[in-house]
Amino acid sequence: MRRVRWDKRPPLPARSVQVDYDSDLRPLAWVMTVSGAQFSAADLAAGQGRAVQTAQGPGTVIRGGRLKDVLVLPDGKGLRLLTRGYVTQLQPALLPAFAP
Repeated sequence: MRRVRWDKRPPLPARSVQVDYDSDLRPLAWVMTVSGAQFSAADLAAGQGRAVQTAQGPGTVIRGGRLKDVLVLPDGKGLRLLTRGYVTQLQPALLPAFAP
């Protein structure tokens, strides 16, 4: 796993952004932690989200667009975005959120 973090001038409207990813499966297996996000899960889903209940609380699975099959979980300080590939490999307790 590799990590990239932006505390100064993050690429999103937020206080900081951190991405942890599998260097071999970068487009498929990653988690993004957005602290102080100035947007919501609904903003990211753009009308293509499905509300889900997970082992870590309520979340949203995005069903289309560039973030298709990404689970968005609020964490008190911001948002966590997790791909299905990341969940499959590292947090399988969240996998039922992707079931239709």
